[in-house]
Amino acid sequence: MTANKTPKDTQADQAAAQVEAQANLAAAQEQVLATVHPINGETEEAKAARHQALEVKHADQEAQVAAEQALTGPQPTRATWKQHGNPLSGWEFFGTSVKTPLAKGIKVAKVEVTPQGVTLLTRGSRAIDGGAFGSATKFWAVVPAEAPRKVEEPKAPKQERTVAEGRTSAADQLAAALAGDSAHAPAPEGYEIRWPKGGYDLLKRTPQAPADSPPWLVRCNTHNLTTPSVGGKAGDALGTKAGRLEWCSGCQADAKAEAQAAAKAAKAKATQEAKAEAAQAAEAAKAEAAQDATAEHDSAAKSEG
Repeated sequence: MTANKTPKDTQADQAAAQVEAQANLAAAQEQVLATVHPINGETEEAKAARHQALEVKHADQEAQVAAEQALTGPQPTRATWKQHGNPLSGWEFFGTSVKTPLAKGIKVAKVEVTPQGVTLLTRGSRAIDGGAFGSATKFWAVVPAEAPRKVEEPKAPKQERTVAEGRTSAADQLAAALAGDSAHAPAPEGYEIRWPKGGYDLLKRTPQAPADSPPWLVRCNTHNLTTPSVGGKAGDALGTKAGRLEWCSGCQADAKAEAQAAAKAAKAKATQEAKAEAAQAAEAAKAEAAQDATAEHDSAAKSEG
């Protein structure tokens, strides 16, 4: 007695029968192709027969693939949400496993998008288990071509960088320095102004410089003094206000004069404050003495009475 088959068993039997039939057909076509004369010296009739057999074979292979997909349905693919085409609803989620998808997909009714990632929701806005992940996370899904998708907003074109009003661009500063403006003296022989700055310039050695010349010079624009440097970045450190105090004798003299002036001003201020305090104390003592004299006079007058 034959056992009752479920629809699933019947569907599997049909798929197996179709696969066997396609295999038999492919074997027959291979036999036909084997009987065709070799390409070298073949007749036009043989060539046409060979091409026809190949076309039939390819068509049958495409039909076999289509039949299998009709029975099993589209297969899940693994990609990021963006790679899936930013689908918003009407597709199936098969998990985020790396190796294999879930056996059964979950229908996605809505996708919430945040800067951190996406959250998948079913009907009734219920969150799907395992359906919240970052934008770079890959997951398995079957996304129909007609599924609604998020439309990417066009990015605003990049605006060209402009120099703020009242400021000068680096290119203009270099051009002015090379032309010899008042803020930058000409470079010494064997060097060229490579990076003009406000308080200092970075000078790079030219091929005309002596072989033992340092590769870079840092020049103080206030005192027109230089010091060697091994590179541009090291030169920037030497060119700062604090850096120039280490090697520029003019900056050192200016700093010493500023410190002496500040000390003199502080001393004068302290002397003035001391004088003011002494005058205030004298006034207070004078007032106190007058008060004591008045009190003594009043006391004597009362005794006489």
